[in-house]
Amino acid sequence: MGVFFNTTKLDKNMRQALSYAIDKNRWPNRALGPINPKSWAYNPDIKPYDYDSAKASQMLSKLEKKPDTLTLSTLPVYSDIAESVKQDWEKAGIKVNVEIVNSIPENFTAMILTQVTPPDPDQYNLWHSTQGTNNTHLDNKRIDKLLEEGRKTVDPKLRLEIYRDFQKFLLEEAPVAFLYYQTTYTVTRK
Repeated sequence: MGVFFNTTKLDKNMRQALSYAIDKNRWPNRALGPINPKSWAYNPDIKPYDYDSAKASQMLSKLEKKPDTLTLSTLPVYSDIAESVKQDWEKAGIKVNVEIVNSIPENFTAMILTQVTPPDPDQYNLWHSTQGTNNTHLDNKRIDKLLEEGRKTVDPKLRLEIYRDFQKFLLEEAPVAFLYYQTTYTVTRK
C-alpha cells in the first residue's frame, strides 16, 4: 500500500518532501520499499522516509514550483487512508483535495494504491519506463538497466546486489510513499 506519485507532474524533491510528511507509523506492518523484508532480496539500508514534518516543511519551502492544491485520488475502500495522508500533508503546508474514484485515473497527481509484490524481486513490469503498468510514469535509465540486468542474471549473489541497488535508487526517486504491506492469507482445504 502506498501513495503513488505521477512523476511527470511532481518532481523528485516534491515527492520526497511529501513522503517525509506522512506519519507511516500509524499503520501496522510498515513498508519501507517495494520489496518485503521477508524476501531474500530485501535491502535493509534503504532510505526509510521516517515521518519528519519539519524536514518536509523545510523541503517544501525551498521548492520553486508546487501546486496550489494537490489532488489525492483514492478508491472508496482506501478513503480513510487518504484522509490521514491529507491531514499530514496539510500540516506540512500543502492544500489537499481527496478525490474518490472507481479506477485509476489516466492523469492522476497522487493516488492511494496497492500492488501485489511478486515473491521474486523482479519488478520490471511495475517500474521499467517502457511498461504500461508503470503507474507512476517513472523514467529512470539507471533503474531500467538494473531491472533488465536482474532479469538476465541467474547468479543469486549478483541478483542480490542488483536488486539491492534497484531498491536504493528507486527510493531515492520516491515515485511512491510506501505505507504498509497488506496482510494476505492463503486458505487451503485438506
